[in-house]
Amino acid sequence: MASVVDQWWTKRDGRRVKTKRYGCPKRWLVRWRDPSGRQRSKAFERKVDAEAWRDQVATEIRRGEYVDPRGGRMLFRELADQWLRSRIASRTTLEGERRKVRMLVDHFGDYPIGEIRPSMVRAWAASREVAPTTLRYEL
Repeated sequence: MASVVDQWWTKRDGRRVKTKRYGCPKRWLVRWRDPSGRQRSKAFERKVDAEAWRDQVATEIRRGEYVDPRGGRMLFRELADQWLRSRIASRTTLEGERRKVRMLVDHFGDYPIGEIRPSMVRAWAASREVAPTTLRYEL
């Protein structure tokens, strides 16, 4: 779950006290955990903007559509290559995974990760003239 934190004020012994960041720009900090469990944060000047971002991130995570803003610039081709190099499996398993990934890279390879949307994947899947079982196997 995401949260909004005031970076100017904190509570100590039940009293509100100024922090070292008091008066600095970007007073409001949104903190959340991405699907991999890593803590992320983004700062805003206005509380309303921070709350809107918090709500958007929470919704994307819940729907399974979250993309790390920093990682979203990497091309699908680069991520697929990294993933394949990190795999530890039998030779035949790796060959099958390479074949599946190559098919996806042929279509999505030049897209930044942050621009690939579920609707694009659905459109690609619909354009494939294979049985649903084959499609599930490929994805």
